[in-house]
Amino acid sequence: MILWLAPMDGITDLPYRTIVKKIFDTYNTDHKLRLRTEFMNSDGYMTNPAKLIKHLIHHNQETPLYAQIYGGNPDTLIKTAQDIERKYPSFAWIELNIGCPSPKVMACGGWSGMMRDKNQCLEIIKNISESTSMPFSIKVRTGLNQDDKEEQFDMLIQAAKYCHTISIHGRTFNQWHSNDVDRDFIYRFKKQVWESCKVIGNGWITSYQDALDKHNILDWIMIAQAAIGNPRIFVDHKPSLQERYDIIIDHLQLSIAYEIQFNNILEKYPHNPKDHILQNNRSILHYKKKIDDDDTLVTTQKQTQLHEYNLPFPKLQEIQTIADSLDPTDNTTYRSIVEFRKYLFNYIKGIPGSKECKQQIAMTKTYPELHTLMKEFFQKTKEISI
Repeated sequence: MILWLAPMDGITDLPYRTIVKKIFDTYNTDHKLRLRTEFMNSDGYMTNPAKLIKHLIHHNQETPLYAQIYGGNPDTLIKTAQDIERKYPSFAWIELNIGCPSPKVMACGGWSGMMRDKNQCLEIIKNISESTSMPFSIKVRTGLNQDDKEEQFDMLIQAAKYCHTISIHGRTFNQWHSNDVDRDFIYRFKKQVWESCKVIGNGWITSYQDALDKHNILDWIMIAQAAIGNPRIFVDHKPSLQERYDIIIDHLQLSIAYEIQFNNILEKYPHNPKDHILQNNRSILHYKKKIDDDDTLVTTQKQTQLHEYNLPFPKLQEIQTIADSLDPTDNTTYRSIVEFRKYLFNYIKGIPGSKECKQQIAMTKTYPELHTLMKEFFQKTKEISI
């Protein structure tokens, strides 16, 4: 069986994927793991790639890796897929996210908003798939609401002709991440497409055993929310307190090292993201709206050019070297320290005293502060070798 780490914005970045893979390679010998990047907005990537490229950053040992994109603009979606294929051949395939329920993005026609117009959505899927030679997939939900499910099912049957794989979250848009998951919808869809399209089930897995038990006839299983701060969900191994501490420190150091290395690359890279070609891209993406003779709102847009922004990605050893040599007295305020809290709260969940420790975590701003706090917290909980 193949297990998938679902793409999550602000979660499945390079350091966290590295931690998940380290644990999986250590403890799992029976199955395979597949990783995706954070999802990336195609409009933003085509207008300011220097800002959005962080969502594609990966190192040389992340193979196979899958790039996920989203957006409501058919032209920039196609151009982004083509650009990724042209510049970053290390990616194994490209996926379009049509399932996330953010109202803000839906208002722009992206994510679950694409499900509102099934015909247009199908046309976009077809065009992206035919515009690149890489395998193409989509991530979707069972529909906008209960009444939309059958129409969504029929659309996905048509979409399967253009997709190597379809990942289905077993809830509707209205359900978000709560309420019952419609596994029968996913199973019925798999029986319908059978060998013509791979199907990944998502939305009801809370443990490693869940993934095994609910695999059923599906090709693969994907885990999202339950994997946040819980990288061991992909293996059948209960960690000791020592192991929990070790992985926290490893992840923390990798996060800081990645921030340092990424900033170093940006500083040394000679390409200026504000050059003429990017300014042109930004200007021609403006939508033009007018009312036609029948009082109908018509939206038109000009075509987007591919830009030449191509950032060299770091090697794992480069990041690991920085992580291993971090100064324990360095009081630099790193952004990664703040972002690491969302993982750390789950890392220590269930350990006695974790509630009080979370309050202290929220006050830390530097590597020495957080490192010392974790050391003292685990030593109070139980004597471990630190």
